[in-house]
Amino acid sequence: MVVVVVVVVVVVSYSQEALTKINVHKERDEKEQVVFNQSMKVLERLMAHEKKMNEFMSIKCNDRTEFKLEECERLERGQDTTTHTNTTRTMTTLLKG
Repeated sequence: MVVVVVVVVVVVSYSQEALTKINVHKERDEKEQVVFNQSMKVLERLMAHEKKMNEFMSIKCNDRTEFKLEECERLERGQDTTTHTNTTRTMTTLLKG
């Protein structure tokens, strides 16, 4: 009878230790999940910002390219009083710029 009681006490003790470890792991997992979610939000925000910046720069680049092409066309039509050499130099500069 004494042996059975000791075995039951030992089993209950191990069971309590196991439950304690499980609870510790659950708490650690919850904390890690919160940190992960916060990190994901920051990264998603950064990605959205980068996407908007990329779209903006693409539009800006296209606008400048159109402006440069219009300027070249205007120079070719003779709306500028500079010589042919200066016009060519200006067109090259505009396209490079």
